[in-house]
Amino acid sequence: MGWTPQQEAAINARGASVVVSAAAGSGKTSVLVERLTVMLSEPEFPAEKMVVVTFTNDAAGEVRARLNRALANRIAQEPENDWLRRQMTMLQSANISTIHSYCIRLLREQFAQLDISANF
Repeated sequence: MGWTPQQEAAINARGASVVVSAAAGSGKTSVLVERLTVMLSEPEFPAEKMVVVTFTNDAAGEVRARLNRALANRIAQEPENDWLRRQMTMLQSANISTIHSYCIRLLREQFAQLDISANF
């Protein structure tokens, strides 16, 4: 795909979080998936450590499905790459969810440290 300079910047930025805000149909999900695919190819970025938050469950599902396909394509190009195979396996448990789901998960995991009831 031909990326715009702004999309390229978002895909290749490292060392900081990136916020992508654009109109519907402008390629936000494609940029995010490409960014994650490139990053997951790097040994210092394990899939089980990533957090991807979206606004809707459908968007989270779409990101996960596209990322799964993108990694499968990379593995097909590099069948001997054990790191990518591990990443594909770990992707199943990666934190890709809505912001609400992510926050609730954090609260459930940390309720004791936050001094809140376990059945909040």
